[in-house]
Amino acid sequence: MTKAELIQKVAHETGIERVDVHQVFEACLAGIKQALGEGETLYIRGFGSFQARKRSAKVGYNFKHKSPINLEERIIPHFKPSKIFQAELNGQPISGDDY
Repeated sequence: MTKAELIQKVAHETGIERVDVHQVFEACLAGIKQALGEGETLYIRGFGSFQARKRSAKVGYNFKHKSPINLEERIIPHFKPSKIFQAELNGQPISGDDY
C-alpha cells in the first residue's frame, strides 16, 4: 500500500476530505521526523515506538569494485512494534495486561 492509497482509505472510512487527511498525515510524519531528529523516542500506545539510534562508523566493503570503504557514523530510525500490534498481526487474542 502506498501513502496515497492509505490517505484515500482513511478519507473513505472517515468521510473526511482527502486533502484534509493528506494535511494531517503530513503533519504527523513531520512530527515524527522532528521528534526523532531531536533524539526523542515516540510512543504510540497499541502500535509501537519509534527511536533514533546511532550506528557507529565502520569499514564496509564495496563488492562491485572489490575495495573497502569507510562508512561514517549515522543516525537511523528504528521501529519496535507493541505487543498488542504483534498479537493483532498474528491473530492472537489480546489480554488485558497488554493495554
